Amino acid sequence: MKLLLENWRKFLKEEDVIPADIYEEILAVFDFDETIADTHAKTVVRVKISGDPVRRLSQAQLDTEKPGEGEEFDFSEFDDVGDAEEKKNITNKMKEFIKDPNSQVMVVTSRATKAEDAIHSYLNFLEIDTSSLIIKGLAGQSKGDYIANIVSKNPSIKKVEFYDDSKKNVEDVEEKLNNLIKDTGRELFINAVQVLEE
Repeated sequence: MKLLLENWRKFLKEEDVIPADIYEEILAVFDFDETIADTHAKTVVRVKISGDPVRRLSQAQLDTEKPGEGEEFDFSEFDDVGDAEEKKNITNKMKEFIKDPNSQVMVVTSRATKAEDAIHSYLNFLEIDTSSLIIKGLAGQSKGDYIANIVSKNPSIKKVEFYDDSKKNVEDVEEKLNNLIKDTGRELFINAVQVLEE
């Protein structure tokens, strides 16, 4: 019984279930915040002991800053997508990939998994076909590791299109996919694009 519970806990901890049933040649991956939509959500730096807010960080600031001594990051502003404003240039590109039968489209966000349903509802509100869309919240984990794992488990993928406002995430994805190419000799085209503010 103890072994069964330990295995179940391990299964539950493995939040990053990697899709291994992608048969399309193109994997198109979009970030949500400040890529698909301007959400105005920020990371709040708080005092650990009191929980008092110290400052709010944009994505660019978060890419380069670590919490100071006695501080912690609070990502709770990212739990809801209520005031999101669509970035049509990106959602139009997303719609093109969705229409392409040779493309699998994903939304991979640094938000927690509990935001996946809200993102799904928001995309439905925008009348984006979500029937074959995969939405994954990584709760701040490496997008590069996650996408490289998907590519390694799906040999049909020949091209990765990645769109994110974070330069750090773009570089992470490029690095991890280039390492995969180097380690396996696999042929893979990578187009990782930093989405700049309009």
